[in-house]
Amino acid sequence: MGLNVNGATFALENNAVSITSNSVKGLSFDSSYNIPIESARPYFVAQGDTAAWQQWAAGWQTPVLNYAVVNNGSHYNTSNGRFTAPVSGVYYFEYSLYVQKYTDTTSSGYTHPILIVNGSTTTRKASYTTDYRLRTRTYYASSYSTDTQINDILRLTAADYVQIYIYSSTANRYYPPYSLFSGCLLS
Repeated sequence: MGLNVNGATFALENNAVSITSNSVKGLSFDSSYNIPIESARPYFVAQGDTAAWQQWAAGWQTPVLNYAVVNNGSHYNTSNGRFTAPVSGVYYFEYSLYVQKYTDTTSSGYTHPILIVNGSTTTRKASYTTDYRLRTRTYYASSYSTDTQINDILRLTAADYVQIYIYSSTANRYYPPYSLFSGCLLS
């Protein structure tokens, strides 16, 4: 039994103090102030399991990496590619897609990878003139493969969801087994 303050429970357990919110232990330390690794802390690493190139047309795409290598707390959904925050806090995310310009496309091209929150590019606007947080751009002039990568730190409220979103100026394809999406709760 512990003290409940605005939904967070402060408790003593085995000479240790812990703080738990929405069944996720956010902090725990013992009488020597040692902070053990928490088994309930949400984190995930996902990749695709289809060993075949996946094509997409020019425009915005939402690739779904459908195999969870690690999914502590089961907050990453392999069906829709969304990570749903179990608690409010600061989260770190990154993804890398192994992208290749589709061979039938003769022009050069580029990609803009972003992370979207709650299905919206405008939830975390970069400025009043840019309706999404552009973090990187990949340019390619031939059919050689390239990595499209991004990382970001986002403050999320419990039940917010994050997913991959990528703009492609030309037809592209990506190779799911060489692509990763990962994230974790920082604080």
